[in-house]
Amino acid sequence: MLKVRWPFPKKLFMTAILCLTACSYVKASEGHDELVQLFKDWRAFETPPLANGAPDYSSRRFEMRQKEFLRLRKRLAAFDIESWPVPEQVDWHLVRAEMNGYDFN
Repeated sequence: MLKVRWPFPKKLFMTAILCLTACSYVKASEGHDELVQLFKDWRAFETPPLANGAPDYSSRRFEMRQKEFLRLRKRLAAFDIESWPVPEQVDWHLVRAEMNGYDFN
């Protein structure tokens, strides 16, 4: 059997791997926290203003809110989700889908 010689102790190697894994997850979580905040901002924005006690879905209102909508979409597009765990990537896609629904209106 071939014996492999490690240039450094195995415990040090395993510790380094665990630290790198944990650090990459922390970065993703921090980005995910920002996504959660964006989602809260999105939901606050998406709640339609009222006109005479009813939700105002008029084209005029959509035009007035377009600039803010584009700002929110730009924030979403700025995320680099490739290194995120899959469940967090799914969250990003769900926010994107909601924004696409608004844009469809």
